[in-house]
Amino acid sequence: LGAGVGSLDIVLRAELGGTYDLAEFLPPSPLHRAALAARGVREHYPIDLTRDEPLRGLPAEYDLLLFVEVLEHLLVNPLLLFREFWAHLKPGGLLFITTPNQARLRNRIRLLLGRSIKEIGRYPLERGQTFGHVIEYGRRELDELLAVEGFFPVSHRIVQQNPSAAPSRAQRVGVRLLNSRLA
Repeated sequence: LGAGVGSLDIVLRAELGGTYDLAEFLPPSPLHRAALAARGVREHYPIDLTRDEPLRGLPAEYDLLLFVEVLEHLLVNPLLLFREFWAHLKPGGLLFITTPNQARLRNRIRLLLGRSIKEIGRYPLERGQTFGHVIEYGRRELDELLAVEGFFPVSHRIVQQNPSAAPSRAQRVGVRLLNSRLA
């Protein structure tokens, strides 16, 4: 859901097998669609996660829904989204959700420097798409919201990622420290 170009679908199919669908706001081009099909992405569904019934048109009964690094970009009530997710899962199906945490290193540094942790472009101009992070969640808050709609955590993992493709030595050390039990 909010799958972007479908790269996660392709990697998961290569590693785990199975079939995957892509649900994204913008439909893939014919060339992109053909490339995805060749790599096992079964169907493509247009969705708008900011509208009523955002998953309208998607089949029900999925074993797994992936919602990776999307929630923080949406100006929507997450309870309505989670209710829709629940309705599209098979009994015993799983929701895999990731979202940056508001206490991540970049935000801490920005706050120490007296800057906003919100990203530039967080509100759309003249009905354009929303870009950037409009809200970030802590783990407890996300767990509480998911529980309201019947989800319960199977596991949690908080991971601090390197802030760039070519992190400095200090950044790599900082990430290791923040991923330690001490942190």
